[in-house]
Amino acid sequence: MKQIFNNYKNSFYYLKYKILFLICVLIIFRIGSFIPILGIDFNILNNFFIKNNNNITEMLNIFSGGGLSRISIFSLGLIPYISASIIIQIINFIYPKLIKNNKEINNNTNKIIKYTTFLFSIFQSIIILINFNKIFQFNNLIINYNKLFYLIFIINLITGSMILMWLGEKITEKGFCNGISIIMCIGILINFPLYINNILLNKEIYNFIFLKIILFLLLLFLIIFFIVFIECSQRKIFLNHQQKKNKFKFYSTQNIYLPIKINISGVIPVIFSSSVVLFITNIISLIIKIFDKYTIIKKIILCLQPGNIIYIILYINFIILFSFFGLNLFFNSKETADNLKKTNTFIYGIRPGNKTKEYINSVVIRLNNLGIIYILFICLIPEIFNKIIGSPYYLCGTSILIVTLVIIEFISQIQTLLIEKQYNSIFKKNNF
Repeated sequence: MKQIFNNYKNSFYYLKYKILFLICVLIIFRIGSFIPILGIDFNILNNFFIKNNNNITEMLNIFSGGGLSRISIFSLGLIPYISASIIIQIINFIYPKLIKNNKEINNNTNKIIKYTTFLFSIFQSIIILINFNKIFQFNNLIINYNKLFYLIFIINLITGSMILMWLGEKITEKGFCNGISIIMCIGILINFPLYINNILLNKEIYNFIFLKIILFLLLLFLIIFFIVFIECSQRKIFLNHQQKKNKFKFYSTQNIYLPIKINISGVIPVIFSSSVVLFITNIISLIIKIFDKYTIIKKIILCLQPGNIIYIILYINFIILFSFFGLNLFFNSKETADNLKKTNTFIYGIRPGNKTKEYINSVVIRLNNLGIIYILFICLIPEIFNKIIGSPYYLCGTSILIVTLVIIEFISQIQTLLIEKQYNSIFKKNNF
């Protein structure tokens, strides 16, 4: 009993430093989101965001942890990194022969993603600069206006974006799932109290009947419950493992199975789809500034706001696309079948080799189709609710899904680290 207690004590002692590191990184992230770009008049800025807050600015604040509304050095957020990751992963998927082994994949891909993130951050910081200059006329927004401010503005945004990328990578290196997802999750959660405060200060809330508020809270609870249920569910493919006892006898191990999640791609389709739609919106907004006379382009940008039909259609298509992309990225049927064959393990009624690969592939594709329906349901039901019920506040399914998935993954990662540490201490004690 004492030994078991000591094992748990050592495990928590080991985990304590990882959690302290994570807290320190997140403190840096929060401090950075409050460091403003020098020279901006925040009274004008705050008045603008109070009067013109819409669904697109809310979505952009998800990726920047509220940095956009404060024009901080983290205003760009994680959008350049996510955009770069999408491009590079698609190139790796289309041209797999360009990279020979897994180590080379990780090293080359990470290096290229960093350079591509830098290029995307330059491009997107210029878009934000043009948009803000058009909205505010910088000579009104800037306290001591001069042409050098344009360069300072772009450098600040690029630096902030690269720092966020570095912080995310450091969290990932320490074993706390995906650092980028954690930063996004914290950005959403920390802004939640401010979001509730805005709801309570909204005059429309007093005209919002009690039944609708109950429906809103009930829907929120059901969505979170449904996400947890699906993410903890798995399809079990039962296996039979044969092991040689002597020259003439074999014995088989039963009651073992290959677990496959319903949502194999995780949060990737949601994050990638949101960032692509926002990127398209930024491009169109840049075109609007160039072709200011054309009202058709202005109507297009309004249709791309969350909740509108064109936005929903684009969002659905991108979720389907990135779900299949994530499936090929995270699960390899051929590799799984080969590993089973090497360990003398087979699926009941299925021949090892190609037949096993085809069977696993068919199961995975069916599960992925269910996963797509599940993600679309979570992301679109709140949109439909907002339209039908007429909620005075925006219930974002994307935010709910990201937060819930990251928390589930974080808890799972902590459990894995604790079990791993316990086994390591047992092996060390018995000189394995």
